[in-house]
Amino acid sequence: MNTGNPLGIDQSKPRLSWQWTNAKTATQTSYRILVASDKKLLLKGRADIWDSQVQTGDAQMIYFNGNSLKAHTRYWWRVEAQAGNKSFKSAPVWFETAKMQASDWTGEWITDNQSIEYDASPRFRKIFSAESKIVSARCYISGLGYYQLYINGECLNPHSLDPGFTDYSKRILYNVYDITGKLKRGDNCIGIQLGNGWFNEQTPTVWNFHKAPWRKRPQAIGEVHIVYANSTKEIIKTGADWLTATGPVRFDNIHAGTTYDATKEETGWATAGFDAQGWQPAIVTAATAPLMEAQSMPSIGVSEVLRAKSIKRSMIPAMCSIWVSILLVCPNCI
Repeated sequence: MNTGNPLGIDQSKPRLSWQWTNAKTATQTSYRILVASDKKLLLKGRADIWDSQVQTGDAQMIYFNGNSLKAHTRYWWRVEAQAGNKSFKSAPVWFETAKMQASDWTGEWITDNQSIEYDASPRFRKIFSAESKIVSARCYISGLGYYQLYINGECLNPHSLDPGFTDYSKRILYNVYDITGKLKRGDNCIGIQLGNGWFNEQTPTVWNFHKAPWRKRPQAIGEVHIVYANSTKEIIKTGADWLTATGPVRFDNIHAGTTYDATKEETGWATAGFDAQGWQPAIVTAATAPLMEAQSMPSIGVSEVLRAKSIKRSMIPAMCSIWVSILLVCPNCI
């Protein structure tokens, strides 16, 4: 049977599903779902979170109906099923919860002190020190209109448009990342680059997004939850202690494209060793919507890379969004 290990579950009754991998398997006649707080308990057949008991039928997607799920917690589960005269047990798999209610958020929305008409988009950074061995680390983040997340100089979503578009006055989506392998003992740095997206439409359009009730300067919220080997926990969260500045993204618009000025790039801006002289404290701001939900749809990302064979002026034959990658070589600089 096929199963998965999803991050970012924020539904109180998530659906648990399974699939038979052998097409020749007889029709399923019964099933039993076991959910436990620990893998060892599950392997012993002890389900301290939910035991559905044996249920007759061929259903392969069932709503969880056990004890209340806690935020930021991993749960292990398996399914036992009967098909014909054979019994089957799936391998133990897990799902992790994210924010189960609004009060689970401790980070604050942050922005800079520029106006909504200011062209250059803001970026933010925060240094923190991990004093012990890290067992696990998760990042919960949203950035409006779009964001790129950096951990110690590495961009974790370089070619995606996150979060997904919603009515930002009603609902905002957030993403969850496993960053355990991206952090190290000692000083670490988190960086966030924001873009306007649909959130701050600066160019008037027939759809009147420039008059949207949610329109503000780009803003972000985030938390990094760390569990150390000595069982202690730490939360790094957005707030007024973060630093902000503008960088090479001098203009970005969902319809008119992006102006990138490489001369404004600050190498290593999202690393702990960077000299942030001239950066300013972030400004705490308010959320534009009462509801935040984990993003369940796939991120919009690169689906195909096309390498140029020639360059000429023409019309693009299909509706698409394009990133242009150009390598400039200066003969006198080599």
